[in-house]
Amino acid sequence: MISALFFDAAGTLIETAEPVSTSYARILGEHGHAVTAERVETGFPKAFSEAGEPDFRSMPNGELAERSWWRGIVETCVDSPITDEAFAALFRYFARPEAWKLLPDVLSTLETARLWGLRLAVVSNFDSRLHGVLKGLGLHDSFECIVTSADARVRKPAAGIFAHAMDKMQLAPEAIYHVGDSERYDLGGATAAGIRAFLLEPPERGLSQFLEKVGNELRK
Repeated sequence: MISALFFDAAGTLIETAEPVSTSYARILGEHGHAVTAERVETGFPKAFSEAGEPDFRSMPNGELAERSWWRGIVETCVDSPITDEAFAALFRYFARPEAWKLLPDVLSTLETARLWGLRLAVVSNFDSRLHGVLKGLGLHDSFECIVTSADARVRKPAAGIFAHAMDKMQLAPEAIYHVGDSERYDLGGATAAGIRAFLLEPPERGLSQFLEKVGNELRK
């Protein structure tokens, strides 16, 4: 019987308020790095997909591992080293709630799930900036537990990040339904942890369709 819902964050609950390429070009430009939005738009997906995993083992904490990992992505994306000040400004920008916006149906989905008595958590490949972002957007208190990859020091699709959340909430896999937008990270990771998962494919399969699926499961 389902008693809890796990949510991915970026691409599921929130998205950037403006294109990532626009933000990168503006902020890096303000700090002496002439980078076009077109360059970022072309380079970012490749840099991100080829970045591998943060070095959680050798770094003293997950936050430093994620920060170093992100800097590598940015410099690969623009094909050039950047100054500490430029990277710090970019990293701070995406910690601001104003840099993000809620996706459709988020508030109504969370409210309905609470009315059904379900426990809610976030399991996300995000660093600790996510806590402040969700708080600023009015979502933080909706969740009993928010687990980022920096907190767990492991990233989806590894089952360990889900295990971390389950341990914190004292839940078994069969009690959870996870929803996210990535076939590899969300569907693959949840399945590896023994958790059923719903893959978002907007507009046909959004949060409202996920909630309908959950409701049908609860009525069985």
